[in-house]
Amino acid sequence: MNKDCEVVRDLIPLYTDGLASEGSKELIKEHCKNCIECRNELENASQITNNKEIIKSRDKVWADIAVKKKKNDRKIIFLIISIFVLYSGLIIGCFILFIAALDNAFPNLTPNESFSDVNEYFHQYSNNVIKANDIDYDVWPPYRIIYKYEIGNKIIVLHTCQYSPGDDEELVFTSFEKESDGRIKYDSFDWVYKDINSPNNPLFSGHFSVDTKTEDGEKVVDFYYLPFDSDADIYVGDIKAEKIEIDDQIDHFYLCVIVRDKKSDPEELFGMVFDTTKGKKTEN
Repeated sequence: MNKDCEVVRDLIPLYTDGLASEGSKELIKEHCKNCIECRNELENASQITNNKEIIKSRDKVWADIAVKKKKNDRKIIFLIISIFVLYSGLIIGCFILFIAALDNAFPNLTPNESFSDVNEYFHQYSNNVIKANDIDYDVWPPYRIIYKYEIGNKIIVLHTCQYSPGDDEELVFTSFEKESDGRIKYDSFDWVYKDINSPNNPLFSGHFSVDTKTEDGEKVVDFYYLPFDSDADIYVGDIKAEKIEIDDQIDHFYLCVIVRDKKSDPEELFGMVFDTTKGKKTEN
């Protein structure tokens, strides 16, 4: 290798990187026409440079693809969130419309509506139920009060109604909460399922329970239906029920009432059976 080769090979990296001057480029070209070794060196250096450019270009392409994919992912996530928000809004809107429809059907019967007495409540309720004209509604008029029980801040009414228009009368418990000004408002209701499936187990045929506040503290009042031809006594723990005879055109039965402390365990109820012949309780 002569000195010209050494000079040319020193210049080749500048040539392939595009940093050589015009004079250096001409020198390299002229020398490589006659020098096979330097020409091969130039070709190898150019190929390496081209490979680097290819790799750099490929990396740029993949980087651009990654950026576009990230943007598309964001668009997809935004679209999914938008659809979810829209769908949720439609559901909430339908629910609000449904509640509004109920309010229109029963404009004067809201949880905060108060009445001077039970009769006013049933009168207003009858008007609204008939106005709604919904045969699937559970408590249809006419209403007939059978028995009324007051304790603490609650009034409990046993009354009749119909399951749907034209049906036979059914028995229903409805409780009301007494307000400080003497007015009342609706609290809760439940049907009295008074069919006796077993003569030894009348307890489960009709039960209604109400929490109330009295001067003696918080109490629970339990009501049970018992056939009139049964001489059984109903107990919750050691508390014996007061048996009130109800003789009405719909039925002749006992309404058993128990007042107990709220802390007592209601599950104790279901550990008992009643002997309808002797009228005594036995433990399971």
